[in-house]
Amino acid sequence: MSARIGAHKIAGVLGLLLGTTGAGASAAPAEEYLLDMAIAVHPQSERGSPAETAARVGAMLDEATRVVEGIDGVPPGEMSCPIRFRASNIHRYDGAPPAPPYACGTGRRDEAALFPESVLGEASGCANPVAQGLGMFVGSGFYRSPADAGITYAHEMGHLAGVPGDHAGWGGTLLGGSGVRTLDVPANLCQIYLDFAASRGAARATAACISGSGLPPSPDPYTPDPRFSACHARDGWCDGYGRCVDAPAACVDGHALPSRGADCSAAGRCRACTGSRSECVPCETAVAVDASRPGLLLVESSASGNRDLLYRSTPRAGSASGGSELDLFLDFGAPISGLARNPTDGVLYLVSPQRGSSDRTACSIATGVRTAAAVSGSIAARSARSESAGSGISA
Repeated sequence: MSARIGAHKIAGVLGLLLGTTGAGASAAPAEEYLLDMAIAVHPQSERGSPAETAARVGAMLDEATRVVEGIDGVPPGEMSCPIRFRASNIHRYDGAPPAPPYACGTGRRDEAALFPESVLGEASGCANPVAQGLGMFVGSGFYRSPADAGITYAHEMGHLAGVPGDHAGWGGTLLGGSGVRTLDVPANLCQIYLDFAASRGAARATAACISGSGLPPSPDPYTPDPRFSACHARDGWCDGYGRCVDAPAACVDGHALPSRGADCSAAGRCRACTGSRSECVPCETAVAVDASRPGLLLVESSASGNRDLLYRSTPRAGSASGGSELDLFLDFGAPISGLARNPTDGVLYLVSPQRGSSDRTACSIATGVRTAAAVSGSIAARSARSESAGSGISA
C-alpha cells in the first residue's frame, strides 16, 4: 500500500457500502420557483376520501419536485434545478366526467387532469402547450405510485414549458422519448423550466437544499447542499443530492445523523432521537438492537465533504419487519475512496487518497458472531449514482 494512502482496517463486518463525498462549504440558499397548477381528479381516480385524494396528489407533486431538484445522474449532465411543483387547488373533474379515450387535460388553462386510464388511448400522459394544460393516467383509485406519477408529471410540465412533443434532441433525459428516458435534468432543460416559471410570474421561495444563483457556468451555480446539513426554511437535513429528509430540528446534527437516544425534548415531554430515521420518539419507546445478528458498516460523506463517517447498522431487537438502527462508529477524519480485504483473515482496509495521511491504529468491532461468517467478500454499491465513489482499491 502506498505510503501516501491512509488505511484503517476493520474486522468482523458483514459488508461495506460506499457513499459519495459531499460538497464543500455552500453558498447562499437558492431561490426556487413555485410552479402551480389546478388539479382536476376524475371521480374514478379518487381515493377513499377527499383528504386521501389530496394527500396522494401532494405526494405526486413532491416526487415530481424531487426529480427536478434532486441529482439522479452524474454532473454536469445532471443538476439540481430549483423548481417546486404545487397545486393551486385540487378538485373533482367539473361537469360530467368524460369517457375514454381521455384528452390532454380539461381544456382549462393551467390545469392538469388525472384519469383512471391512459390518455389518447395509449399514453401515460400528454400536454397541450396551446391550452397550457395536461392530462395523465393515475389509475382507478389513484393506484399508480406517486413516484411513477411524479416522473410523468414533471415530464409533461417540460412539454408545457416548451420542449417539443417529438422529444427530438432530448434522449437520455427526463424529456426523452419511450425507452430512453432517464431522470436527468441537464442545464438546458432547467433553463426551459426557469424561463417558463418566470413567464408565468411564478412565486419564489427558499430552496431547502440547493444553494447558488444561476446555471452553470455561472460563478455561483446551483449546487446541492452538503449531506447532513440543515434544510433551509424546513425541518430536516439535506441528503447531499438537493433533497430534504424531514426530521425534527432537534434531530438534525448538521454533521452526521443524530446519535440514537439524543435528547429532543418538546413541550416538556421526554423524547429522544432514533439514529437511522431521525425521528423524535417518546423515551418509553424501546429502540434496542440485537448485537448477536450480523450488521453492516456504511460509509457516509460528512457535511464538510472531507471527513467521511463510518456507521454501524444493527438489526433492531424483536423487529419482525427487519428494520435496523444506525449508530456512528467512527469519524474517519479523511475521505474514503475504496477498500481492500485480506482473504486470509477477512480484515477490511478503508482506503483514503488524502496526501500526507498516515496509517491509523487498527480497530475492530464486536459483532457477537464469528469473523469468518461475518465478513463478506463483496461490495454492495449504495446506489447507481454512487458507483463511481470507490477508487484506489489496494491489497
